[in-house]
Amino acid sequence: MRTIALALVLLAAAEAAAQGFPADPVAEARAFLELFLAKDPRLADRFDAAMAKAFTPAQAAATADQLVAAGGNFAAFGAARVEEQGPYLVVITVGAYERLEFDFRVVFDGAGKVAGFFAQNPRLPTAAWLAPSYADAAKFTEEELTVDSGGWPLPATLALPKGTGPFPAVVLVHGSGPNDRDETIGPNKVFKDLAWGLASRGVAVLRYEKRTKVHALRLGPLVDDFGVREEVVEDALAALALLARDARIDAKRLTLLGHSLGAQLAPMIALDSARLGLPGPAALVLLAPPGRPMEDLVLEQSRYLASLEPKLTEERKGVLAELEKAVARVKELAKGAKYEAAELPLGIPAAYWLSLAGYDPVAAAKATGLPMLVLHGGRDYQVPAADAALWKSGVGSLKTATLRTFPALNHLFMAGTGTPSPAEYSVAGHVDPGVVKAIADFALKAGR
Repeated sequence: MRTIALALVLLAAAEAAAQGFPADPVAEARAFLELFLAKDPRLADRFDAAMAKAFTPAQAAATADQLVAAGGNFAAFGAARVEEQGPYLVVITVGAYERLEFDFRVVFDGAGKVAGFFAQNPRLPTAAWLAPSYADAAKFTEEELTVDSGGWPLPATLALPKGTGPFPAVVLVHGSGPNDRDETIGPNKVFKDLAWGLASRGVAVLRYEKRTKVHALRLGPLVDDFGVREEVVEDALAALALLARDARIDAKRLTLLGHSLGAQLAPMIALDSARLGLPGPAALVLLAPPGRPMEDLVLEQSRYLASLEPKLTEERKGVLAELEKAVARVKELAKGAKYEAAELPLGIPAAYWLSLAGYDPVAAAKATGLPMLVLHGGRDYQVPAADAALWKSGVGSLKTATLRTFPALNHLFMAGTGTPSPAEYSVAGHVDPGVVKAIADFALKAGR
């Protein structure tokens, strides 16, 4: 494999006044890396003078994009270790992307400033994907298709059961981030598990690359007019229409399955299909659907991750305080306030946040009138129990709604133990067979 070594450093002069290394260098390095991955310009506040001159926030953002282009979507941090190298302290943290893992090296000088940063040693994830036990490749075939909502062609895969159709079918809608068609996270492939598991049970499944993955460069200049309809909704509508035109698929038995952000937006997709007179779903499957605004979840997740750190530094507290202010600004956008992307959570421009303003996924799901299967994981720190409770109170009394929580499962609907954390996403696993069965049973009944 070609070596990708991003030597993004200028080491500070050794005679810099020493005031001591960070008390918790691993936590400090993690906080820096989170800013880097979020392309947050505030990472420059942590640099020493030489590094600040050598590595601007714009260069850092471009480097973050390069790593995503090389390795796919970022998945999780892995193990970390600390080494002393002369007058410097180096923290080496594993960073797992979809297709590659890197060693992030954060170099601290004697004043506790970041004097160097590297992303080195690219390698394949520690475990390759293997078919789950509930998948039987002899029972289905796969073929390549293209989902195109009008000038945005997306490579797609249709898993089609063998036998006589037309078959009921499921369209898979990704979570946030530039996901591939398999929704690859580290060594795990949530959507490939689902596709193979459902197709083995007689349900066709269409999965496709996300627009933000395939057309990232084209989307760059459009970022100020980019919202969830451009990111998710339009392509999901095109995927439903593609299946509805396929004679091998029963157009009256289409199920829309969303995960995380995709689950949050699935009701919007269904309502838009009806409003626009387009082929729509006969049922919804919502995996880990948030019940609250996205900005509130971003803040809660950040607080949770901070709680996992051995000691919360004053600087880390400051980062959380800034995020709280950024979340408050999102609330003000709907009232006409104007803010630059850098002033908003994750550096996401105002247009995106406004595309979600006033949207209530629970109310929207209820308004569709469609049968729905709502599933949450009991170990999900990204969409926690508070969101499951909102869904229960909002649609739990409907005869058309089935709600279940799987206590041992995380956000990927994979089993785990102990305190939930991003690290477990780097451990190879499969979507729980009980989840696959529940979805298959539901989809086989859809439209009947």
